[in-house]
Amino acid sequence: MKREVSKIGIFIYDCESKLKNVLSISEVCSKLEGLGFVCFESPASHFNEAMSDFEKYLKDNEMLKVVIAGCDSRSKEQIFKNSLKKVGLSPYWVNFVNLNEAIGYKEKKKATEKAINLVTQAAKWIEMQEIIGTQKVLLNQKVLVLGGGIAGIETALTLTEGGLDVILIEETSHLGGGAVAVENLKGLVKSKIEALVNEKKVRVINSSHLVDLDGHVGRFTARVEGEQKLIFEVGAVVVATGNELILPIQELDESSGSLAIGQKDLENRLSLSKDVPQRVCFLIDLVDEDLKISTQVLLKQALAVKEKFGSDVICLCRDLKVSFDGGEKLYEKAQEAGVLFFKYTKKPKIAFSDEIVKTSLINEDYPHEKLVFESDLLVVNEKIMPGRGSNALAESLSVDLDSKGFFQSDNVKLLPTFSSRRGIFFVGGCRLPQNINETLSEARATAAEIFSFLSKEEIELDLTSAKIDSDKCILCLTCIRTCPHRAIVVDQEEETAKVIPLACQSCGICVSECPVVAIELPLYTNAQIIGQLNDVVGEAG
Repeated sequence: MKREVSKIGIFIYDCESKLKNVLSISEVCSKLEGLGFVCFESPASHFNEAMSDFEKYLKDNEMLKVVIAGCDSRSKEQIFKNSLKKVGLSPYWVNFVNLNEAIGYKEKKKATEKAINLVTQAAKWIEMQEIIGTQKVLLNQKVLVLGGGIAGIETALTLTEGGLDVILIEETSHLGGGAVAVENLKGLVKSKIEALVNEKKVRVINSSHLVDLDGHVGRFTARVEGEQKLIFEVGAVVVATGNELILPIQELDESSGSLAIGQKDLENRLSLSKDVPQRVCFLIDLVDEDLKISTQVLLKQALAVKEKFGSDVICLCRDLKVSFDGGEKLYEKAQEAGVLFFKYTKKPKIAFSDEIVKTSLINEDYPHEKLVFESDLLVVNEKIMPGRGSNALAESLSVDLDSKGFFQSDNVKLLPTFSSRRGIFFVGGCRLPQNINETLSEARATAAEIFSFLSKEEIELDLTSAKIDSDKCILCLTCIRTCPHRAIVVDQEEETAKVIPLACQSCGICVSECPVVAIELPLYTNAQIIGQLNDVVGEAG
């Protein structure tokens, strides 16, 4: 007679032999066997060997769900799930236990008991795990790019290399954006524009702007207005609208006239080989003192003025930020060329008279010493402002802006170009000021991310998104108001709120906010959470 086996298996491995000294793994496994589980203790001390044991364990035993207990198993989660798929098991019918949590006990007996409790709780959780269904979703493989500057152009060209069609919308009558006016970028921008115009997979629409975006990732509907009104179906949207540079007159003096100019104006002078005065003073960090791009421009321009015109060059700053590629070498080269640098903490006093600019500050090395610099030209860094129409565009896209009015990333460190709304991306100066190399790299990376998703016309989606019980839903709209991803809409026919699986990111905010408990996450059901809480309360006594 065939022995009846548990539907839940327990796989325990001791990574790098760390656990055997603080708890009895064999006792843990024996206890779990007594509870009806199929428990296996892997003798392997290295992860690759443990994985071989795990795959053999899956083949030799008949079970539906698995608990994997070891050291930091979560970091290897995807590897374990791939093994489950190979043998036909659901990758969602698995739970992980980090037995390092039991090591805090000095007594081996207590550590062993803790390990047994942890694994048992994990088994109860996975026992209540429901079947995760799937849904086939059709995707539109066109991408809408807003902005015809270098960021938008590079994104569009990279997308076409992957075989995707692109619609590029530019508000002005010409392409290139602000980079067109930068002398050392003119050749690059010109070649990019020519490549874009000649690319058959790109449709360029000038003198137009987005007025509304409906739908969700994979199936957006965009309304564009300009010389004519157009409607497009696209799968993703890239915002590359750039920013604006404004001379900080309020920080200077309205009587400054031509004695004070911005870094952009100086760049134009250098590109046209216009004469530069004999004495030039650079002053940065009056505004946006946390931006390294101002330092990068300062060093390049100061060095160019010194080498090309032999001018006396003085640079005043709060702090030189040389963390960009080649920054320290550029700073050293400027020093060797004779460029002088002085730091300040309090805003320098600036006076304009008789075609001379007098800039005075307190010497940071000798706090009681006052320094006065006379120059024929004062160059300051412009204030970098969000692009015109950013507020209206953010409203049309249903995305957020940060405190300074720039488009806000979903996660500035991990997901720098993602928005809170899946399928909408921010590239280039519209999200933060950056140099040309950063912009080009960002554009290519974003295009690759979009292609990885839209490369197929149809995908099979695992339904791990939030679910709404229409019988409980009272259509109070709380979930719609609180969802940061715009993933919930009103189903007018059924008179209930409805989750769009492809747009949902399973954050759980709607679940916690629903006043009638009508929403659940399939991987974190109410029954599972309540069961775990009861176990914790019971264990605490």
